[in-house]
Amino acid sequence: KLVGWNLNKFDWMFLKIRSLINKVKIQKYFHEKDRIDMMLILQTDRWQSLNTYSKLLLNREKGSVNPIILWNEKKIDELVEYNKNDVELTFDIFRQCLNCGVIQDE
Repeated sequence: KLVGWNLNKFDWMFLKIRSLINKVKIQKYFHEKDRIDMMLILQTDRWQSLNTYSKLLLNREKGSVNPIILWNEKKIDELVEYNKNDVELTFDIFRQCLNCGVIQDE
């Protein structure tokens, strides 16, 4: 399974385009059943952001960096760190949900 935060409504679009550009096969993730979108699993009327759940569940903050500004200013190392932090937070939330039975390992 492919795991992400807001994966189905945001990242998946970019992953499809990048796979075409880089000639990487992604068909095993084509169907939503092959992806786990943590935001959809945990979203409520009040809470949906990765930062909110990171603070609540992990006692860690995502930070307030704007990735678009980092990209426009060509601050690639900082953008890599920003993205790495997103992946780590999402994975840690996924693991906690898995351990608590909120989601099931198939």
